[in-house]
Amino acid sequence: MENARHEPGVEAMSSPPDEPMPNRSAGATGHDRDRQRVALADYVDLSVESVRAAETEIAQRQQSDVEAAEEEYEERTQRIRRRLATFVEVMRREFGEQFDQLRSSFDSATGAVADERRTTRDQVVQESQ
Repeated sequence: MENARHEPGVEAMSSPPDEPMPNRSAGATGHDRDRQRVALADYVDLSVESVRAAETEIAQRQQSDVEAAEEEYEERTQRIRRRLATFVEVMRREFGEQFDQLRSSFDSATGAVADERRTTRDQVVQESQ
C-alpha cells in the first residue's frame, strides 16, 4: 500500500501490512450477527424490489417507444405512398401530353408525305398523258 499513500483520494492504512486487519465482528454476539443477516436480507429484498420496479418502468417505456415508432413509421409510409401516387400521376399526365404532341407531329408529317406523294403522282400522270 506504499503507492496508495501517494494517490489522491486514497487514505493510507493505519496498521502496517504485516499486522492482520482488526476483526470488527470479533466482539459481536450471535444476536448481533442475526440482526446483521436480517438487515442484509432486507437490503437484498429492497434492492430486488427496486430493480423489479425499474425493470417494469423500463419495459413500459420501451413498449411506449415501440408503439410511437410504429405509428411514426406508418405515418411516414403513408406520406411516401401519397407522394409516390402523386408523382406517378404527374408522370402519366406528362407522358400523355408528350405522346399526344408526338402523335400530332407524326400525323402531320405523314399527312404531308401523303399529300406530296399524291401531288407527285398527279404530276407524273399528267405528264404521261
